[in-house]
Amino acid sequence: MEPVSLEAIAGATGGSLQPVRGRPVVETAGNWPLFISSVCTDTRALTPGCVFVALKGPSFDGHRFVADAFQRGAVAALVERAQLDAVQADVQAGENGQQTPPPTATLIAVDDTLLALGDLARWYRSRFGVPVVGITGSVGKTSTKEMVAAILGQRGAVVSTAANYNNEIGLPLTLFGVRAEHSAAVVEMAMRGSGQIRYLAEIAQPQIGVITNIGTSHLELLGSREAIARAKGELLELLPETGMAVLPASDGFLPLLRTLCRSRVATFGFAGEGAADVAVAQLDIRPTESHFVLEAFGERIPVRLPLPGRHNALNAAAAAAAALQAGASARDVAAGLNAVSLPGMRMQVVRGADGVMILNDVYNASPSSMAAALEHLRHLPGKRHVAILGDMLELGAESEAGHRETGAAAAWVDLLIAVGERAREIAAGAAAAGLPAERIHRCDDAEAALSLARAHVKPGDAVLVKASRGMQLEIVVAGLSPRDEGGEGTTAHE
Repeated sequence: MEPVSLEAIAGATGGSLQPVRGRPVVETAGNWPLFISSVCTDTRALTPGCVFVALKGPSFDGHRFVADAFQRGAVAALVERAQLDAVQADVQAGENGQQTPPPTATLIAVDDTLLALGDLARWYRSRFGVPVVGITGSVGKTSTKEMVAAILGQRGAVVSTAANYNNEIGLPLTLFGVRAEHSAAVVEMAMRGSGQIRYLAEIAQPQIGVITNIGTSHLELLGSREAIARAKGELLELLPETGMAVLPASDGFLPLLRTLCRSRVATFGFAGEGAADVAVAQLDIRPTESHFVLEAFGERIPVRLPLPGRHNALNAAAAAAAALQAGASARDVAAGLNAVSLPGMRMQVVRGADGVMILNDVYNASPSSMAAALEHLRHLPGKRHVAILGDMLELGAESEAGHRETGAAAAWVDLLIAVGERAREIAAGAAAAGLPAERIHRCDDAEAALSLARAHVKPGDAVLVKASRGMQLEIVVAGLSPRDEGGEGTTAHE
């Protein structure tokens, strides 16, 4: 983060500078800086010289940790006006216990600390002219984000979303990482309901917006795929006329998404499956990588992607469209995609004991990503192919149909272990599609799934483990892996 003064923070957030211990606000004293150098929301990961933002949640209140933040080196703290007296009392109590805050310790009182965090990030982002790429979608956000960052990283330093920093807290923290030397920022935008993508886009102010697809994730919240499309499309409504929307060519909601755009539109897809500005051609999927040609805006770009699967090739097409708009060259696209790597628990190939190959994709799940993972399992070498599949959460009214659809897609495997209450329908769908009953096992949780896997997985098997994050199927992966296995390997999608 570039240094920012306390007055600037107060101005950006509509806050007022409040003295600690009743003394006047002092911006510099001793070795304490005139400017803050970072923004922190967790005292356990606090960096000296920061402003601490006292956020509130269902089971915590950051206002209780303001005194601790000062002891750990915070210069200032953003607090809510309604909590100001209580915070002052906590700091005073710490002083009485000989825990004196630094001379520059200052409170910045605001109405709502979460909104103030967003306001500060919006103001800070506006200080830089770097292109910002915003990415959302039902599946594929994370891998597409990593691909865009890898391509743009061929030209200069890039800031991109780390871990799961893709919500109203994480996105501002990502933007605070932008400095003068950066040439671009790539931010992932998650959604829990209508209005959230709009809020994140107002903060990030992207020039380029990517929607990877419109799937069934969040049906439980929004009720229909059209509602999901409109919620994701809030990103498009915030793009400038000079910007670019990157949209899936074969998605049934493409006409609707186009109506939300005032910017230019580029589409991505597969060659031979309809017109697309960036199309995947000559796709050759191998166990741990994919080879193809991107037909991009009239150019042909040969690509070796160290990630397998049609879905990853499609993500690469979306990433190339966005990166080319942001100034990348065809050479950058090829080099960046060749070098990309993705976070763990996303189609990660792990070598288990006795030659077992484990496909670890336990971070998230939807019917479309289940189908993609099963298709990749089919391409993996193995004496047998085993699918350990758990509940897909947030499918709402489509839950039964979505789980049965996944079961039908898994009917070719040698062994199916269905984990969780909703996964009963996976087992039922597989049976209805012809998988013999003796090759189907059911259990309620990850521990039981691990017991079944240990009993039935044989040396040399290829095993897919996939479910929504809440099912905790990483327990199965860990139990089947050697104790010293680091879990390094290829990864696939969101």
